[in-house]
Amino acid sequence: MVGQYAEPAGPVSRAKRKRSGMALPASLAAITAVSVLISGIWVIVDLNAKTSANRKSALNAILVAEAGNSHGLALLRGDLRNTNFTKLLKGSDSVANNSDDGLFIGYGLATDKTIPAAGNAFGGGTYTVTIEDDPADTDGDAKADMNNRLMLRCKGVMPDGASAEILAIIGVLPLPAMATEGKLNIGGNPTVSGACGGVHANEVVQATGGSITVDGPVTASDTVKADACQIRKTDGTCNVPLNNQPPIDIPVLTSAMVCTAPTLLLSATGVITNGAGVVQPSGTGGWTWAASQGGRWLNNAAQPMDGMICADDDIEISGSPGDAATPWRVSLYTTKGVKVTGSAVMTAFDPDGGLIIAEGDVSIAGTPGPGYNYGGMIYAGSQCELMGNAKIVGQVLCKDNPDPVGSSNYVNTSNTDNTGSVSGSPEIIFDCTGSVLSKRKIIGWVQKLGSA
Repeated sequence: MVGQYAEPAGPVSRAKRKRSGMALPASLAAITAVSVLISGIWVIVDLNAKTSANRKSALNAILVAEAGNSHGLALLRGDLRNTNFTKLLKGSDSVANNSDDGLFIGYGLATDKTIPAAGNAFGGGTYTVTIEDDPADTDGDAKADMNNRLMLRCKGVMPDGASAEILAIIGVLPLPAMATEGKLNIGGNPTVSGACGGVHANEVVQATGGSITVDGPVTASDTVKADACQIRKTDGTCNVPLNNQPPIDIPVLTSAMVCTAPTLLLSATGVITNGAGVVQPSGTGGWTWAASQGGRWLNNAAQPMDGMICADDDIEISGSPGDAATPWRVSLYTTKGVKVTGSAVMTAFDPDGGLIIAEGDVSIAGTPGPGYNYGGMIYAGSQCELMGNAKIVGQVLCKDNPDPVGSSNYVNTSNTDNTGSVSGSPEIIFDCTGSVLSKRKIIGWVQKLGSA
């Protein structure tokens, strides 16, 4: 027909007809691929968001568990510091296998200090803390402590179910019954016993005594100079000394560090004040000022005042204060030195176990009656000596610093080479406790997620 165009037949037109309709499936396939890719990206984004949220919640659970651990440790070092580990395992009623076993409830604790079985709210979650026997304690009795360690199981749980657990081993790392920073001379016929009844010197241990009894290790960071079997255990067997042992870190203790709640303050000018700062008359508590002797505080009263006595000068104790039935309950803390003679019977007033802590020398002598007459830790910032028949339930530490300015040189006036000196027949029993330095602390730690 005129004016109309007809596509010529041939191979080209047939190929075009074959390709017609292919664009739509290709487009649909591309759209599907893009959709799958986008879906995958959203899945990954969603998973990452959930993972991030889970990690945040798990981290919060750890923080809540740590809060529980801090709470438990604070109670062990505070309100319950004088409660032994076995009682803590059995609970405040001291009876095993009851509902209060291993819980921080009872003991006269205020309600806001307790950690009940249901736990305490903290940081948007809840923590629980239970006391368990140390896994390294192999006595087979989960309600009895035999190694001065226990375990706190601290759990933190968040509202979304995220949880964490901290297992903290709590114990003490006590120093031996007697330790010196420098040389230690052991003469006479001393006896050292107890669970921590050892001796150590960060320099030389010189054994000169005829009958030395030490149940624990006899060690020196230098050399122990002793004849064969010169040092024996209480069962009569030889105590073989150990040379070249690692030094023991004897910390620096000052009067200011331990004088936390003084009963009396004795100044370096002869003034006595009580804990509130009110001036007291001379002779209060049995204390007198000896200005003619260069300035020092003396006490020879038969019944001196109990309490924490903190002084800024030398202290000298004589006479026979206290007895086995009613010992003098005192903690003597001074910036200078302490000398004790006579037959005093003293036990630490400070609940942390400090009997004598002096920044200068400490000299213990005298001939006490039957029984042990010194209970608690004896610490000399300078040198120390035990003479006569002193009987000590506690430990003796000698730091070997120079004598403080104005302090009397009570020790080593003839042999300045010794940090510590033992003569006569003193006795020391140390069971690893009753020391200012035996505060409970974390000595092991394991952290786990998802324990609840």
